[in-house]
Parts: sequence; structure tokens; C-alpha cells
Amino acid sequence: MAVLKILRMGHPLLAQKAQAVQDLQAAEVQRLIADMRDTLLCEGGSGLAAPQVGTTLRLIVYRVPGRHLKKASRGGGGDMRVLANPSIEPLGDEKEPGWEACLSLPGLVGEVWRYKQVSCRYYDELGKLHTHQAEGFEARILQHECDHLDGVLYAHHIDTMRKLIYSSELHHQGADA
Repeated sequence: MAVLKILRMGHPLLAQKAQAVQDLQAAEVQRLIADMRDTLLCEGGSGLAAPQVGTTLRLIVYRVPGRHLKKASRGGGGDMRVLANPSIEPLGDEKEPGWEACLSLPGLVGEVWRYKQVSCRYYDELGKLHTHQAEGFEARILQHECDHLDGVLYAHHIDTMRKLIYSSELHHQGADA
């Protein structure tokens, strides 16, 4: 497979709303999923959305925090989950702040308020529909990556530039991203 180039903040594709995946079994979609897995492993992030690699499809690959899933029957993936056409709903009104990083904003972190718990409906890479509830860091990852599918970067949620800093200075904030 291949490691894909990550688009950076300012690229016009990152501001577009992604289109639904029509055929998960299409060879080009399966290749994209494999390439996104390889890219995420190479770059070391928590999640990756197709628009970040120049493809405006509603497709996400992310690492499931603290879990090791069995490798999928197609191409492996270990602790990674593939979400096609995901939709997110908050479970309750409670939000919390947290520092976020993004492969499209290298070297920066920002403090963003996110829902503590969410429910996510999505199709896996085999076309099976799932509903998954997540909380904490996993809920944050899902909200962050789904934002990419709507042309939104985490920096758009920051209400003051004082909450957007270089990751090398995060230790001054008493937290880690």
C-alpha cells in the first residue's frame, strides 16, 4: 500500500463537505482505506479523514484508544476502525475542554470543548451498519474526524488564539495532547 500526502490547513479541499461513500466494495475505496491505514501508522496520529489525504469522501480511519481489535479479514488494521458515512449525535449536553492536535496542523495544539459522550452510526469497511457509543478521548476523536468530513478543523472551534499553541510549549499548560 502507500503512505499518502497529508493536506495542511489552508488547502481548499479541507474546507469542502465530503460526499457519501456509494460503494464500499469498490477497489478504489478499499485501496483508499488501506492507504489511509498505512498513512495513519506512518504519521502516528489518532485518526485520519479522507479529506486530509485529498479525497472528499465521508470516510474515517482511527485508532481505538486502549483496545486491540482483532485484525479485520481484509488487509488487517489491528486496533484501527474504519467508518464510512458516519453521523454523530451527542449523548447529553455535558462538554469538556481538551487539547487536540491534527495531522493537517503539524506542530500545533488547541484547546477545544467537545461533548463527553456521543453515539455514532456508521458502516464498516464490509458495509455492515453499526451504532457505537463512545466517551472521553474516543468521543473526542470521533467528533474531530467527523468535523473534517464537514470541512471544519479543530482550530475553527477555538474562541481565543491564546488556546492555539505550539505542541512543544504544551508542557507550560500542565497537560498533554
